[in-house]
Amino acid sequence: DDRELTMFVFLEIGQPDKVLGKVVIELFTDTVPKTAENFRALCTGEKGKGKQGKQLTYLGSKFHRIIRGEIVQGGDFTKGNGSGGESIYGTKFADENFKINHFRGCVSMANSGKNSNNSQFFFVLSDNPAGFDGKHVVFGKVTEGMGLVDYMQRVRTNCHDIPLKPLSVVSCGIHNAPQPLPVTTTTTTTTTTRPKIKRRKGVTTTTSSTPKGATKRSLAESEATDAPTTNQPFLAMFQNPNTDLMQEDAAPQGDSDRPVKKRRKMDKIDATKSASALLDLIEKPEKIHELFTAQKRKQDKKEKISFGKLGGGKKHLKAKGAKANRKGGFPSGKF
Repeated sequence: DDRELTMFVFLEIGQPDKVLGKVVIELFTDTVPKTAENFRALCTGEKGKGKQGKQLTYLGSKFHRIIRGEIVQGGDFTKGNGSGGESIYGTKFADENFKINHFRGCVSMANSGKNSNNSQFFFVLSDNPAGFDGKHVVFGKVTEGMGLVDYMQRVRTNCHDIPLKPLSVVSCGIHNAPQPLPVTTTTTTTTTTRPKIKRRKGVTTTTSSTPKGATKRSLAESEATDAPTTNQPFLAMFQNPNTDLMQEDAAPQGDSDRPVKKRRKMDKIDATKSASALLDLIEKPEKIHELFTAQKRKQDKKEKISFGKLGGGKKHLKAKGAKANRKGGFPSGKF
């Protein structure tokens, strides 16, 4: 649809005991400017009184005809029953054009035949209206309050389609079209704070200022460097083989005459040799296989020697059988 929608008006609708709401209508001023201007001026009431002595305004007028699923009709401010009405151009004015077809939510001029437009209009409720195109001039559409129009069609009516409870225009005029909200760009600033590093009691560490832009990884590495290690005595044995790892127990207070109980002491010489040998194995892994092979051979040799002492082997059994035969312990010639 290439028509330009430029003008907005509103009708505020109510019943005798309450205000129901507002219907906003967009006028097709480029396609049917004369018809649109008639409706706009009747909403504002700026033309004063007409030829029939009535104020040319929709204010206070009633919706006199409702056909459920088809139309809701009003605008007769002179008689209020559908037999009256007046335009700003006189009692009646001609059909402007029929360029726009009818659709649900459109606003069209009611008439009594060709070129008989005045102030009466109707809202279209059907999705597929029939019988209106080419006979009635469409001059606008509902942009807000279509739910209220649907509520109006459900109001109970008599056999002449007149609402049993009156519906009337309690306020009307120009409606300011909603303006688009300005697009605002917000800039967000993020600040990074250095995490606090927990220190253990009794451990003195030197802290250095972190340069700007330091990463979390560098902070974690500095924390790991500052943290004390739990295997320092074990590492000290390799760095300084003369370290005495087994310290003497302190003597209990008030009991200095008793001998001091000592833990197991490692001889410094043995500790030095063990540490040197272990470092040698770490540097030359191939020696581990050689030591393992030599140890296995030594173990096999010990097992053979012990087996011979316990009476193993054929020679030992034959000698034992011959000795028993001489003493008469076994039958001769059998063993």
